[in-house]
Amino acid sequence: YERIPAVMETKNLLILGALEEFVPLAALAEKKGIRPCVIDGNPGAPAKLEALKRGGAAYDIDVRDTEKIVRVIKEENITAITTAYSDLLLECMVRIAHAAGLPCHLVPSQLPWYRDKNVTNRTLEELGIGTPKSVHLQKDFPDSALAGLSFPMVIKPVDMYGSRGLIIVNSPEDIRAHFDSCCSTSENKTVLAEEYNPDHEFNIQAFVRNGTVRILGLADREKTFHDPKEIPLSTRNIYPSRLIRFVYDDALSALARYIKKTGQTEG
Repeated sequence: YERIPAVMETKNLLILGALEEFVPLAALAEKKGIRPCVIDGNPGAPAKLEALKRGGAAYDIDVRDTEKIVRVIKEENITAITTAYSDLLLECMVRIAHAAGLPCHLVPSQLPWYRDKNVTNRTLEELGIGTPKSVHLQKDFPDSALAGLSFPMVIKPVDMYGSRGLIIVNSPEDIRAHFDSCCSTSENKTVLAEEYNPDHEFNIQAFVRNGTVRILGLADREKTFHDPKEIPLSTRNIYPSRLIRFVYDDALSALARYIKKTGQTEG
């Protein structure tokens, strides 16, 4: 039998984000002999309190401040990083890991496939995966840029998350009237205009291991209509989807083709 050293080097995990869903992660890290270090811009967030209770560390730093976080990584001797798989946190984790030399399943050059909606739509078209027709518009676009597309459409910033800036439009004039408000919080002052699809929506949780996609859950996204100018609110996800037997195989195939294109093999 291998002899386990009496004193082992402490492993330090950076957890990016500190809302309620990160609390069990901080607790599990400590249980596994890993010291949790939680970073989030929200002071007093619950996972920070959990990390401190577990002998870890907590920092009030905006998750987008890569330079400051890299300094913490060096000071705390961080050896690994993880986060929740939401748009912004994923992007920040990839950039931070790359800057700090930490292992990560993606590199910054792969991010446009996951974070730029125009790149995503063009890639889906290239792969033959069904997606609404769309066009990438500058503010001074001519009406001819919308040739072959049908209204109603949805305009959205290409780089945002959480349904920010999505507006239903019914004419080129409508797009121009809402262009600035659509991309007001975006760093990329352009919009993606795509044909509006009011049909079923699904929420899919999946994981990639050794280049193979595994679907963990497939849900119906229930929607509540509130303002004719805005897309319906997604009010809850119901697992499993009542249409799972019709959707599962095609969803798995689409995801497998997409990661083959992007080169993702883990995560």
